[in-house]
Amino acid sequence: MKKLITILLTITLITTLFVGCSKKDKIDQSDKANDNVSVEKIESKNTEKEKVEEIDYVLYLKQKAMPFIFAEKYTIKADDSRLKDKSIEWIALEHLINFKGFQDFISPVPEGTKLLDLTKENGVVYVDLSKEFIDNMPNDEQSTKMAIDSIVNTLTFFDGNESVVFKIEGQAVNEINGVDLSKQFYFSSDFFSDK
Repeated sequence: MKKLITILLTITLITTLFVGCSKKDKIDQSDKANDNVSVEKIESKNTEKEKVEEIDYVLYLKQKAMPFIFAEKYTIKADDSRLKDKSIEWIALEHLINFKGFQDFISPVPEGTKLLDLTKENGVVYVDLSKEFIDNMPNDEQSTKMAIDSIVNTLTFFDGNESVVFKIEGQAVNEINGVDLSKQFYFSSDFFSDK
């Protein structure tokens, strides 16, 4: 009888161990499957973040000591909150106007100039600048042409923008420092160093 009880207990113990281990394996496999799902979800979210599109724009900046302008590329994320209220052209032109200088590069746009309005129609960009554009402009034709070219090149970098028309404080201006401002301006390479 003792032998029978011992055999039954042994069988019960072995069965319990086998069933317990089997359940643990199932739990482990279930946890691994859940972990894989979590990892996949995290990787998917990271991939989505990495896929946020960037928009390129170029500022045409003046070299401090020389009469040349150089193209400097910048990017902005397509989901940047500034793009909800402003066009990419507006953001690029504001950046050019407010550029504080970096290494040997400065903005050729006169200090204090403000962008008052910017609209587009049939490939023409209409830019309205504050009076500081005229008031703070150095009194020479070359500086005036360079400021205009810098603005025009920055805006015509974008597809569909063919030319730029200027206004000052909402008014058409005929000329500044001998430069005819009453016409449409197109991309210019007049101040590129490799010309």
